[in-house]
Amino acid sequence: MFLASTIKTGIDMSNDYYDYVMELIYQDIDDEDEKGLLDDKINTLAKEHSLHADDERDDIKVKIAEERLRESFYE
Repeated sequence: MFLASTIKTGIDMSNDYYDYVMELIYQDIDDEDEKGLLDDKINTLAKEHSLHADDERDDIKVKIAEERLRESFYE
């Protein structure tokens, strides 16, 4: 699942580590999307941001990745 959740608040991430964490997040998102596990989330975000769930799916997945990165620091 979401491997980057092990990041602790206050860690100063280098660019390389940040890129690595984002890569893990995107891999998780792609895996979940392939399994159909993100359909509800994608549809919700599409409505909230006036995006098309299919045509702008990559943009929505970026929003999910950013949200997961934030969650890894604040939860």
